[in-house]
Amino acid sequence: MRTMAIKKSCLLLLGISSPVLAATDCPEQFHQLPLAENASYCHLFDDTLPATLSYFSALTPAQTLAFYQNRLSDASTSQSKDRQVLEDKQGRWVVVISADGQGSQVDMLVKE
Repeated sequence: MRTMAIKKSCLLLLGISSPVLAATDCPEQFHQLPLAENASYCHLFDDTLPATLSYFSALTPAQTLAFYQNRLSDASTSQSKDRQVLEDKQGRWVVVISADGQGSQVDMLVKE
């Protein structure tokens, strides 16, 4: 959640609001990208493209990665520090998965 706090602080400095959605308000999809079941603490940073959404998943990072690999079979996967990065081969979106307590933080960037 530290990453979200940093992002939110940066956005507040820029005068951009970051609506926090209740657990029940998390969408099932974000610009055609699925969210893991029981997604919570959704932070919608921007809904217009390029758009970003961050959320918490109770799934472990490995389980979250498997969830996305099953649903986004055309994605390339890499590791950057302690994060798993899935990218669309056409460069349309990026999903970053990092450990957050017993679960995962998922950051989604949709470029087009």
